[in-house]
Amino acid sequence: MKRMICFALALIFILTVFCSCGEKSPDETTAEGGETEQTETKSAGTETATGPVAPPADEETLKGKTALFVGDALMTEITVDGQKKKSLAETVAEKLEISNVKNVSTDGVCISQIPVPYGPTAASLLETESGNKYGIVIIEGGITDAARAVDIGRIVPKSADMTKPEDLDLYKFAGGFENTLLTAKKLFADACIGCVIAPKLTSDRGCASDMRRYAEVMRLACEKWGVFILDLYDEETGIEYKPETGLTASTDMNVYQGNGPEYAVDGDMSTLFWSNGGAYDGSTFTVDLGVLSEVSGINLIMGSERYPNNYIHKGVLEYSSDGENYTKLCDLNKTNRVTKCGEYFKARYVRIRSTAFDNEWPLITEFEITAEPVPGADTGDLYRPIRMSAADYEKLTERTAEFIREIHTMKREPVFKIGPGVCDLASVLADKRVLYYGDSICDKTFHDDPARTVYYSYGGRISELYGAKMINRGKDSASLSTVRGENTIIAQTGADLKRSVDIIVIEGGVNDAMDSAPVGKISDMTRENFDPSKLNKSTLAGGLEEVLWTLTGNHSEAVIVYMILYKVDFDAGRCKDMTEYVEMIKALCDKWGVVYLDLYNDGWFNARFDIKSRVYSNDGLHPNAAGFDVLAPVLAEFMADTYVKAKQDKAE
Repeated sequence: MKRMICFALALIFILTVFCSCGEKSPDETTAEGGETEQTETKSAGTETATGPVAPPADEETLKGKTALFVGDALMTEITVDGQKKKSLAETVAEKLEISNVKNVSTDGVCISQIPVPYGPTAASLLETESGNKYGIVIIEGGITDAARAVDIGRIVPKSADMTKPEDLDLYKFAGGFENTLLTAKKLFADACIGCVIAPKLTSDRGCASDMRRYAEVMRLACEKWGVFILDLYDEETGIEYKPETGLTASTDMNVYQGNGPEYAVDGDMSTLFWSNGGAYDGSTFTVDLGVLSEVSGINLIMGSERYPNNYIHKGVLEYSSDGENYTKLCDLNKTNRVTKCGEYFKARYVRIRSTAFDNEWPLITEFEITAEPVPGADTGDLYRPIRMSAADYEKLTERTAEFIREIHTMKREPVFKIGPGVCDLASVLADKRVLYYGDSICDKTFHDDPARTVYYSYGGRISELYGAKMINRGKDSASLSTVRGENTIIAQTGADLKRSVDIIVIEGGVNDAMDSAPVGKISDMTRENFDPSKLNKSTLAGGLEEVLWTLTGNHSEAVIVYMILYKVDFDAGRCKDMTEYVEMIKALCDKWGVVYLDLYNDGWFNARFDIKSRVYSNDGLHPNAAGFDVLAPVLAEFMADTYVKAKQDKAE
């Protein structure tokens, strides 16, 4: 049966449209023309998903180009073998002999609109060039967001032409990056737009040393918006991102179980300071900025999702230049969050001081201070955090230059559309009653999206995206066989035998493999002579056959599909090789007329989903939030395709 895969994060290739980049320099008022080039040569420097690219052009073609660079520390001044180098953007422009270049990159630029950013957003920097014309626009970023462990978010499940600014959550990385690309496309519609995904970095800040999920969002968003990609992330380099801030934190409160004050200033929302006892009148928590600085913002987060009441309920926020004489900035009166407090001020020390006894044990998730050293302060290497060897610098500049040589005469249309943009899944699945049976993958998510409940799963994501009505009977640890006792999938079906539904989705088998349950064999019974008591339900075959017999007999009006799970990265029992279980599931589905989605043997899906990378799963088994972004639309497309075909067959 034909299976169409149309989902939010798919890579679906279409013909690239080549045309002139028609440009003007920032000071010109008339556009320059250019010839369209076409070729099927693939770039060695760009991701394979970028599609056909032009061969290297002669230098004369590039000399007349106007280029705009927007990025973070990687595109600004860099320290190479201990010496300051000019910006990567300037070096690349020199290599290409581009004379009209504007580099608006800023150290600390963010993609998302985090509460107190180190710098402006990439989108806002693009907007400063509104009205100017560029033939080439190069975007780079994400390091600052990853260093601060900004929430990833998700790509909006709409095609590029259907995505509106109000759809984007600008406080999440995905929303911020989509907004960056949307802004670039809007302001520079005639330009050739490319994105540089930074190589792996060595860092002690947040997620900057492991930016896999940030890089994945950038890849997918570029595909959606039709932006060329220079993907350097999988390349091993010696590039370091370790700001020498000298920033330290201290407290006179006792520390609970090693959760010291340093964890409140590490830029990582997953770590925290926790006091071993309540705060007293006069208890302090102090941040030393290292040098006298001009402070422009404070992001103070006390308490946590689990312990929201653990904060200093009555106190003050103060600052000092000498550590002795403090000035009150604002009161802390039953508030656990300060994102802006007062005007710009100069200080070296910023502290919280409790002004009353409090029973709660204070917990500080993050105490972030945005500041720049005042002129003349001893800054050391404070604001040039990117460091690399001369060899890495040369490699990076050459790869970027080659990327621009290859794409500068081209434009790229969006190469895929999501959901209703192509397959109109919503028109098929909206208001359909969908019944789900399965194990923990169906029941629980174990993901990292706190906005959704633990019972969200792929069923909930499908309901959210396409408007289906979910009835989820999945249960943690359920098996097809009785290897785990009475917690079986057949037991889940009892409550719904008289329920009218449109679609039924079954998933299971991992727990049977985990416990190395016998595979068993298919019975020779038909519906006419079927006796479930004759099944050996201690085997996967026996348990599944009763499930299929029960559902097909009691829900003849419903479309029933089985989702055979992807390959997991789990060592228990026979999880590493579930081939025999999978073949039995397929054979039984064939016997009882149930259509199956075989993700286990789908090499493309397993390579795309890549459970081992821990991008889509935190434990190698259960999808996380990013995992459900990939899995749910694939299943939804299969459900919709199967439903439409079943209705067509019935009509015939």
